[in-house]
Amino acid sequence: MVRRSAPPLSDRTLLDFVTRNRAQELYVDIEYFAEVDEIAPLPANKHLLKNLSKFFIWSPEHVEDYIRGQGGAFLWLLRVHRLREPYVIGRTAGGGPPTWYSHPDEIPVAGAIPVVGDNDYQLLRKEILRLIVGDAAPV
Repeated sequence: MVRRSAPPLSDRTLLDFVTRNRAQELYVDIEYFAEVDEIAPLPANKHLLKNLSKFFIWSPEHVEDYIRGQGGAFLWLLRVHRLREPYVIGRTAGGGPPTWYSHPDEIPVAGAIPVVGDNDYQLLRKEILRLIVGDAAPV
């Protein structure tokens, strides 16, 4: 049977569905990891933030507001790698995915593949650092 639209769900029915299914998700597949390659101070400069905007998901105005609200910020240049095989770990006690905590197991990263190739990554890295620190950027 093919339907053109889904049957209407009440908010309560949807909440019950999400709660029931979330409780069953006891594990998380880790498929990627990121390593910090460089950390640089990020000034609240509209021109700079506009030029960097193609490298982050937020609007330059949002980033500028964040920097001003925090009294400054740092750009973290991350190198992302895909694991050869997903690594399965349990969820945290709070029920959410373990995105930012020390996990007791060592995740096997040998043989992980960079998402962006070495040459392309170096070009992007150089471009980002030159935008931030000028022509004196480390290579």
